[in-house]
Amino acid sequence: MWPPPVEILATDINQPCIVKARSGLYSQKIKGNVSPERLRRFFVKEGDGYRINEFIRQMCMFGEQDVISDAPFLDMDLVSCRNLLIYLDTPTQREVLHHLYDALKPAGFLLLGQAESVMAAPELFKQVQRPQRIYSKLQTPEPMHFAPVDGRRFAQRVTQSE
Repeated sequence: MWPPPVEILATDINQPCIVKARSGLYSQKIKGNVSPERLRRFFVKEGDGYRINEFIRQMCMFGEQDVISDAPFLDMDLVSCRNLLIYLDTPTQREVLHHLYDALKPAGFLLLGQAESVMAAPELFKQVQRPQRIYSKLQTPEPMHFAPVDGRRFAQRVTQSE
């Protein structure tokens, strides 16, 4: 099936950040970071800015989650956790990396920010793309087990009426 079915779960501990992300609205400044072709393909001009198009918005679900204390979502192909670990001490980084490890499918990938690494738990991941900070999940003998996150905490899919 093309395009393949994609679901994007976007989480943050900060509710106002979730509300802003859910709106999918960006200022004119986005033109400096997004190619004209991608801007045309994935965004709609709206007022003084650009909104992500409905096709992309329908793939997204937003919710509040504390990656340190909440159980992870399970069976994820890719987890992007950018610019969080740099704010945590090493024991907390290790705990978060274990949560992210458990969230991923056996052949899953982890994407970190440019200043981050998996050094707090090197037994869990192998770097596969150095400059992009992409890691693959390693198979370990003692996986951690968490209960699934309560899906009721997630908002319904974004609709054009928002």
